[in-house]
Amino acid sequence: MLKKHTTIEIPLNDPFAHDELNRKQIALNLTRLVESTNQPFVISIQAPWGWGKTTFINMWKSHLESSGHICLYFNAWENDFVEDPLIAFIGEISKTLVEKRYKGKAQSHLKKLQTIGGNIVRRSIPLAIQIGTQGLLSQDGVKKVSDLILSSSDEIASYASDLAKDKIQQYEKDKNNVVEFKKELGNFVKEISKNNASKMPLVFFIDELDRCRPDFAISLIERIKHIFSVEGIVFILGIDRNQIAQSTKTLYGNEMDEDGYLRRFIDITINLPE
Repeated sequence: MLKKHTTIEIPLNDPFAHDELNRKQIALNLTRLVESTNQPFVISIQAPWGWGKTTFINMWKSHLESSGHICLYFNAWENDFVEDPLIAFIGEISKTLVEKRYKGKAQSHLKKLQTIGGNIVRRSIPLAIQIGTQGLLSQDGVKKVSDLILSSSDEIASYASDLAKDKIQQYEKDKNNVVEFKKELGNFVKEISKNNASKMPLVFFIDELDRCRPDFAISLIERIKHIFSVEGIVFILGIDRNQIAQSTKTLYGNEMDEDGYLRRFIDITINLPE
């Protein structure tokens, strides 16, 4: 009979009941590690495809939740159709808020996160114009460029100067938005932990990252470090490091030191035994 692989059952009262690979002790050790800090950390669970990373992550997640931690799960592969991972991240936080029925200040902080996150995410523009203007243009600028193509060189030079000023102002806005986003995210984590007597830190699992298109995978890792790095959140990445290394080279070229690059974003790497 032709059958697909079935998902292993993970009982809520005994998450490791079907732990045929004897990885329970690894999860218990990692739990002690995670509970020892409130600092922002990114931990990678590293193993090649087919070694049971997802099963291990789901068992460990159930164990953490039974111990009083708030856990979020994000399947990166199922969300890499989104242009910017920040959108999908905020959506996952919002879904958890609804499922757990958090109200009051937590909802207020979430709305602020959604607003600020929307300001951070840029609208994409036609690739040819983005390349030709080195990314300086907004959507409104596209039409202006078309109108200026037949204009005099003086007009074009003046417009380029205005674009440069706009870019500097936009940089300041972006920087302030990131600072404000991290502040609200920290407040959100503290609020939901306080209201539900939950243990810190909140644990955010990112799975199937190595199956994503290269630009999404690397953008997601960079977003985690630059925007979501706040006290009270630990990120767990389930990855095949070799695949992520290839994604890095695809984006930044074969001369890129992919191991050195990834060490800037991943604090601790745990290798699952074969």
